[in-house]
Amino acid sequence: MGDEHLHEHGSDALIPYSAVICAGHHEYWTTEMLDALEIYLEAGGTFSTWLETVLTGPPR
Repeated sequence: MGDEHLHEHGSDALIPYSAVICAGHHEYWTTEMLDALEIYLEAGGTFSTWLETVLTGPPR
């Protein structure tokens, strides 16, 4: 799911999932996206963000 989808569909885009992992760098969150995430978490959802260093290892 992309940022635009979450922005347009709000918490309805997240509610079907028990956990959501963002494996990208979401620097610019809209108010609608933040509201959707808050509703999702209040409904018992789990959210995690994985930064690039987790996926590729520490800098050399």
